[in-house]
This record gives sequence, structure tokens and C-alpha cells, in this order.
Amino acid sequence: MTRSIQELKAGARDALLGNYGTSIGCWLIVSMIVNVLLSPTYALAEAFETSPSRGFLYLLLEIPLAAVALCLFYGWINLLRSFVQGQAGGLNELLFCFRNHPIRILQITVLKFLCLMACFLPALPGAIALTVYGSSAKSVFLFGVGLAVSVGLGLVAALSLSLCGMLYLENPSFPAAEVIRRSRLLMKGHKFRCLFLIVSFIGMYLLGILSFGLALLWVLPYFETSQVLFYYDLEKRQQVQEDQDQAFPEQSSPVSGSGPYYQDYWM
Repeated sequence: MTRSIQELKAGARDALLGNYGTSIGCWLIVSMIVNVLLSPTYALAEAFETSPSRGFLYLLLEIPLAAVALCLFYGWINLLRSFVQGQAGGLNELLFCFRNHPIRILQITVLKFLCLMACFLPALPGAIALTVYGSSAKSVFLFGVGLAVSVGLGLVAALSLSLCGMLYLENPSFPAAEVIRRSRLLMKGHKFRCLFLIVSFIGMYLLGILSFGLALLWVLPYFETSQVLFYYDLEKRQQVQEDQDQAFPEQSSPVSGSGPYYQDYWM
């Protein structure tokens, strides 16, 4: 049986109790480093306008810097994961990706991006029609329908692949394609539940914006820890299913699990 949204959020608050200072401090460190690393991005547009070759050099520089920023972000998620496991995480958790197949998280991110981009192909004919025939009624209608389909497909794909980060942190040696596959399998039948969990934080994010970002220092760890627990909840459900499959092989399921579940947290 899966946990309710309220139980997941309560579990996140319990996991962060006494650890908010560490999570906020590490987030500030990651944010400052990321802002420094990605600062050349602001010069990209201007560089392309003045000199395409110079802009291309900026882009080549920005790719590895963005990769480092991505590793640091998932290192922060790993810190929150350690809190859920009952461990006293620290700054060393931020280096998890650098020590465990850093190329893998980049491959996973690229695959996710390609999957999401593929979802917007239905909008392409409408965009071409608008370009060729202008804003005629048929072109606008075709583009509108294609865009609506694309947004729907993109939302489904984003939810289906939302567990890729946690799957990597739990199994850093898994190939990127396997991580994508397992995320889709685990999320089967749970996409709306994940969406409801995300939507339940909208009010808190609005509060964070109204507080000029100060409340976000509390909301961000709370939200991401809830997502970590959402993954573990699905993983526990999968383990229960596998146990039942072993006891009753004639009712076995083709879906396989993907790692340990920290059951003591829920006991």
C-alpha cells in the first residue's frame, strides 16, 4: 500500500528535523557555485550577435560548466537522501556524482531531454503551416491542436522520467537507458499521484516568492525530500510485489525492482 501525500510530506518534515541548517547551508553553497559557473551564459546571446565564432566558443565552455552544476545539484539531492536514511550528511555528500560515474548522470539528462523534445513533434506541422501560410484559421487551429497534444505528452513524459535522478543515486552503475526504463516502470499508474504531490507545494512556492526568496530556503529542501520519499515509497511497493511474486509465481509481474528500500524509516 502506498503512502498518502500527507504522509510523505510528514515523513519529509521528520527527516529534515534538525537537518534544516545543513540542507540550507549546502544549498546556498551549491547555488553560489552554480551562479559562478553559469555566469558566462548571460554573455552567450550578446556574443552570438556580435560574433558567431565567439558565441560558439562560449557555448563550448558552458557545456562542461553546466555538467559540473548538474552534478552539484544531484549531490545536494544525495544529501537529502542521506537524511531520509537517518544519516548525518555533510558537505562530502555534494561530491557523490563526481565519485560515482559522473558521465552517467549526464547521459541520463541528455536522454531525458531528447525524450521531452520528441514529445513536441506533434506541434511541428502546425509551426511549419504558420511559417508558410501565415496566421490563417487552419494554420492556427493545426498549431493549437499540435501544441496541446505536445504539452500533454511532455507532461506525461516528465512525470514518467521524474525518478531518474533517484534511480541514479541508488544505482550509479546502471546504464542510462536502464535508468530511463526503470523510472517509466516504477511510475506506471503513479503519475497523477506525483503530480498531486508537486501541485501541493504551489502555495508554498508562492509564499517563497512573496518573501523575496527567503521562504524558499525552507520550501526547497522540504519539496525535494518529499520527492525522495515518493521514490522510496514506490520502491517499497515494488519490493512487496516481488515478494508476492516469489510466493505466488503464477501471479508474477514482469516489472523488476531497482534497489534497496530503507524500510526502517517507515516502521
